[in-house]
Amino acid sequence: MNDISAAVVDILNTFDEPEYPAGFLEKYVPMECLACSHGTETFLVKQKTGERFYVAKFYDKNLYSFVHESNILKSLHHISLPAFVDEFQDDKVVCIVREYMEGKPLNQFATENNLTRKDVIGICVQLCDILAYIHGREKPVIHRDIKPQNIIVKDDGQVILIDFDIARIYRSGADTDTQFFGTREYAPPEQYGFSQTDCRTDIYSIGVVLGWLLTGETNAKEVIRKLGHDRLASVYKKCTAFSPENRFSSAAKLKSALLHTGDRCKKSALGWMAAILSCMAFLCAGFSIGRYTDFLSSVLEPSVRVAFEEPMIEKAVRFQLDKAADEIITEGDLLSVTELYIFGDALIAKTGEELHSAADRLIKSNKMKEGPIRSLADLAKMPNLKQISISMQEISDISPLAVLNNLEAVDIKNNPVTDISPLGKLKFLKRACLFDTRVTDLSPLANCSMLNDIDAGKLPVRSPAAFEIFSNLQRLNLYETTIDTLDGIEKLAQLRFIEVTNVIDGDLTPLLSLAYLENVILGEGMRHAAEAIEDKAKFAISYR
Repeated sequence: MNDISAAVVDILNTFDEPEYPAGFLEKYVPMECLACSHGTETFLVKQKTGERFYVAKFYDKNLYSFVHESNILKSLHHISLPAFVDEFQDDKVVCIVREYMEGKPLNQFATENNLTRKDVIGICVQLCDILAYIHGREKPVIHRDIKPQNIIVKDDGQVILIDFDIARIYRSGADTDTQFFGTREYAPPEQYGFSQTDCRTDIYSIGVVLGWLLTGETNAKEVIRKLGHDRLASVYKKCTAFSPENRFSSAAKLKSALLHTGDRCKKSALGWMAAILSCMAFLCAGFSIGRYTDFLSSVLEPSVRVAFEEPMIEKAVRFQLDKAADEIITEGDLLSVTELYIFGDALIAKTGEELHSAADRLIKSNKMKEGPIRSLADLAKMPNLKQISISMQEISDISPLAVLNNLEAVDIKNNPVTDISPLGKLKFLKRACLFDTRVTDLSPLANCSMLNDIDAGKLPVRSPAAFEIFSNLQRLNLYETTIDTLDGIEKLAQLRFIEVTNVIDGDLTPLLSLAYLENVILGEGMRHAAEAIEDKAKFAISYR
């Protein structure tokens, strides 16, 4: 123990305290220098009052007149992006503290693992999902420095994108950027002054990452030579085209192209060839028996249109795919659908934030109506779904969700659902919103080891004991729920956020035992109880 203490003292002594903003060393202990470049230093740090690790990046104000990273990170809320934590600054430096994402940088991960083509496509597909989120913001965020060192692969295979220090907000109408940064091998021409960077800038960089993962090369000629002339080579060329107009126009389209590459396509082509030859053989036989016509119409007719049971789900899918009502939707199209957002009888959206804000306006205007959806069977046709929100419908059976192995977030609030056992089969599930359902038993979710966010508002919950089975729970929403007591909540040691409307015994002191708790939202009637702990609380308290 003495050795550890001495080591920490040595580390602290290496810091010239006046060079760092006031308050930083009072709150964090620097543990390790992760990177040092011209004008920036990046450290692994630990909170003095807890066990969590964070990343602190310092910017020299002589070289960085304005640091965008904090504003950008504050606006982003995604499981594959680091969360903003803290900011410090003085006349000399700016320090941004963000969430520490455990895992290995992609360059190290690729070196230590013999990645198959399928593995590479899977990594790039996850990157596309992240880009779809940041590019899909009201003001699109352009990362501008996508490279293996800024991509983290966690132990469970989840891909994380870090380092937004040179990211920018896209400005419609601008001709060029005012500053040119990036890593040379992975940055497109426009990042060096040919035009303004936009979403296609990041598409270019993912293309270079794709080529590097497959061949170990970043030089375009070498990549093409080693890739050959298969579908992946076409995807690579389109990503890395000199002119942005010739690249994929969106991350969703790049993802769709990636999902249609690989050996599966070759096998599919051979299968179709064999099927056609077989059909020709049957056709010849049909001539002799005089009844081939009906047979041909059923065999040779292409599998064109996917049939949907629920018109509103079909409408939401078309919205995600940008397809008009008269356009064909194929099974291949459905592979690129990763998110669906539906609320009530008419509201659909492309992102969760869009749905939330629109639904909020609808509720305030008192114009919300229950939707017509009864079945989720259509969702089983979209195997790559990661996030679904289908609220205020007539759904009681969620069994189709059990086959959606990639689901990470499920929002089924305001539905007459009683049995949530199908969710227990989803190993990647991280968020479950069960608000105002008829669920009385949460135990099926005990198998979801990654679950860290539960909305159990309006459920018949009486105490924190109902959630003890969730060892990784970080967010707990009990809005419009009255519980008897908070006793036992100390067992939810990882909790960072809780909302509860009312606590019968009026005792909020158990919350003080939670070392990581950051935010508490209470009902208006709990103000007096909150005053009793305000001077001891290290978390923020607000009311609704």
